[in-house]
Amino acid sequence: MSRGANIFLQLTVLLTAFALRTQAMGWLFMFAVVFTCGIGAAAIALPLIGAALVPLPDGRLHAPLVVLFLAADAFLLTFALLLPDAGDSYSYAPLSVLNGHRELSPDTASLFTDLGALALAGYVVTALAALVVAARRRLPGPPPVGPWPPTRA
Repeated sequence: MSRGANIFLQLTVLLTAFALRTQAMGWLFMFAVVFTCGIGAAAIALPLIGAALVPLPDGRLHAPLVVLFLAADAFLLTFALLLPDAGDSYSYAPLSVLNGHRELSPDTASLFTDLGALALAGYVVTALAALVVAARRRLPGPPPVGPWPPTRA
């Protein structure tokens, strides 16, 4: 996968996740976006954006990095779909809104919360792993070993 295609994919996933979260706006959305002026939402996006922007030696993403990015994308979209948001007297998730059922039962809300939290943890781990792998691929190898101290010709 080329670096440009990956950046396009990551931006598309981030915008899709944001659009999904706007389907169930409650206090969580208000704190993550409105009250923090977007800092909370940006903190979620930073690992993927950072990893996508790291220049690679040959300009292409190799298989391990592609797998990490795709896993992070899947976790982020799962989190965005499932984690319920609540207001003063309601609780619903974007998935329930998209299916036409706004209100979640307490048991369903608890299950969605647990699954959404697991997806968020999976996202953080895979996104940070992608950032580390991308940064390590960018680093040059060790200098060639020669006589020490260098001799003058």
